[in-house]
Formats: sequence, structure tokens, C-alpha cells
Amino acid sequence: MSYADINAQDKRGLTLQEALELGIANSKNLKIDDAKIIEATAAIDEAKNRQLPDLKVSGSYLRLTNANINLKTGQQSSGEDGQSQGSSAAPKVNQAMYGIANFSLPLFAGGRIKYGIQSAKYLLDAAKLSAGSDKNEIAYNISQAYVNLFKVSQVVNVLKENLGASQKERRGFSQQRKQWNYCT
Repeated sequence: MSYADINAQDKRGLTLQEALELGIANSKNLKIDDAKIIEATAAIDEAKNRQLPDLKVSGSYLRLTNANINLKTGQQSSGEDGQSQGSSAAPKVNQAMYGIANFSLPLFAGGRIKYGIQSAKYLLDAAKLSAGSDKNEIAYNISQAYVNLFKVSQVVNVLKENLGASQKERRGFSQQRKQWNYCT
């Protein structure tokens, strides 16, 4: 086996339909276009969500351990040891809790919501048209490459035929020259 017999790749026939399917399935541009379509669809959903009411609730709880807080409340009489002798004892404050609820409903946004939804729909349509255009362009480029490959194969066949014909002519000329030399 010589090096000429070893091929780096196997030869495989490929029809135009197979070439188109492979080219479209593996096109990076079409994958980018698909991502743009998904992004535009998400933008429509986001624009529609802006017209919905919004509710936010938050809260907090704080607890202090062994806090020494001296609150001055009402009248207090102090005894010998400095403790209050009043009828009511100071409240023990060692925890605090609060909560906040916020509700908003867009009543009028100056058309931003309505026109935002329409704009997002137009962007989705543009992304789909761009993807279709890119798909057509890729299909056209693949078919042109396929046609060019066919043309090149035909040129190679013509060159092989011409080479064979010229080798036959050369043999014929060399035989004529031998006969000419023999006769002289």
C-alpha cells in the first residue's frame, strides 16, 4: 500500500438536499437568530407583565437579649435602693416587629405599556423575518457552492480527457518519429 492509496477522509456522495439540511442545521447564524426570537418573545411577556398589579410585602423582627433599657414612664417614686416604687412597672422592651405592604396598580402610564407591547411584537416579527432571510441566504450560498463543486468536477473530467488525448497524441508522435528515423 502506498501513500497515494491512503486517504485522510472517506469520500462521500452528498446530494443538494442533504447539503442544505446539514448547512441549515449547523448554521451558527440561524442559532443566533433563534436566540433573538426567544429574547423577543420574552420581551413581549415582560411588556405584558407591566400592566399587571404589583404587590410587595416585607417585614422585620428584632429581638434583643438581656437589654438594659430604662424607660421613664409616668410618675415614679424612688426608694432607698433607686428602684421605682410606682404602681406600674416599666415595660420590658427587648423585641420589635414591623411589616410593610405595598400595592401598586398602573392606571395610566401615558401609553408606555400599550406601545411597549406593540413595540415588542414588532421586534419579534423583525427577528422572525431576519431569521427567514438568513435561512434563505444560507440555502442560496450552499446551492451556489454545490453548483460550483459540480462545475469543478466537470472541469476535472474535461482535463482528464484532454490529458488522455494528449498522451495518445504523444505516443502517436513518438511512434511516427521512430518510423521516420527507421526509414531514414
